[in-house]
Amino acid sequence: MKAIKKQFLIPCYLENFRCIGSLCEDTCCKGWKVSLDKKTYKQYKKINDKNADLSLGKYIALDKERENDTSYGCINMNADGTCPFLTEDLLCKIHGELSEDLLSYTCYSYPRLVNRVNGLYEMSGTLSCPEIARLVLLDEEPMEFKDVSLMIKREYLTSITLEYTEDFDRFSNLMYHFWPLRIFTISTLQDRRYSVQERLILLGLVYKKLIQLSNNKELHKAVMTIESYKDLFNDLEKMKEVLSESKKNEEEFPFSQVFVTQFTELVGENFYTAVNYLQVVDNIADALQIHDGSFEKIKENYKLADEKYYSPYMGEREYIIENYLVNEVFKEMYPLARTESIDSSYKMLLTLYNVIKFHLVGISAYYKKLDDHTVVNTIQAFSKAILHHKSYLNIFQSE
Repeated sequence: MKAIKKQFLIPCYLENFRCIGSLCEDTCCKGWKVSLDKKTYKQYKKINDKNADLSLGKYIALDKERENDTSYGCINMNADGTCPFLTEDLLCKIHGELSEDLLSYTCYSYPRLVNRVNGLYEMSGTLSCPEIARLVLLDEEPMEFKDVSLMIKREYLTSITLEYTEDFDRFSNLMYHFWPLRIFTISTLQDRRYSVQERLILLGLVYKKLIQLSNNKELHKAVMTIESYKDLFNDLEKMKEVLSESKKNEEEFPFSQVFVTQFTELVGENFYTAVNYLQVVDNIADALQIHDGSFEKIKENYKLADEKYYSPYMGEREYIIENYLVNEVFKEMYPLARTESIDSSYKMLLTLYNVIKFHLVGISAYYKKLDDHTVVNTIQAFSKAILHHKSYLNIFQSE
């Protein structure tokens, strides 16, 4: 297949990514549904080999939950959650014994995701891949982005396609201001004069003002408003007062008793093939005494682990949470593309922050410490189980 050159906007970490194949501690060929695009599904249906292991058609099925041709079918995984085409050496039979050209779009592109904004392509990485997780989370420098020319062997299918024009109503449609708002969101999340929690509060203040402008059909003031808040954020003394008042309304423990007590059951019912994540959840449940402690005892255990393990470690490494959130914002085109409104996007960002912190505090209580290895493994396991699963919103965002 002849390679073609295409321009992409990428986070710089992607230039350093190399799949480590069978050396990876968590194969991407196990623990979740592997989707087949329509073209690949029909190709596999036609392939019958004398070697029964490569009679591809008998290992696939139509995806009952398919929403488009990208997820037209899926591979029937083995009872242990592994792909039937995975060798004992943790390599792919289709790639090794047939052809790379026969890989499904999912298998060919993973762990990369491609979006398109007004015809311009963007590529990012998903933290369900351990190698991507290390590259993203452990980089002490703020995430940067660049335009690159990439040689690609086949066309990438887009995860999100966003098209907007000058015809959009600049008075009431926030999409008209997509780029200024997106750049502002990322730059605010990277403003290290404030803690990550404070940065999220500051974003909330701006988003609330933009919603008011939209309701009043005054969004022509959006860019001016964003610039005025950027100037305001430079007044650190004044913002301390604003943040101090806002923090009074922040919940120290942002989850309900019902959610916490049902947490492990909800995860077990929805992510039973995600072995690594289930182990993380079991460890958290044991450490926080979720099964046999009162809600007050759970909150007490959480607060103790936060103060003793999480905060001392993260106090010097908030770039980890920052990088996680920035990657999600870029990958999911927050705050406008994935959700119904800027308000729901903001709630999702808060949810991501609170849920990641909950997992890290809980796992620190289990190990009586927190280190880079544990953080990467926890976030990677969570990302693989949750962020690729449609039940994510139902289980966590409702909180």
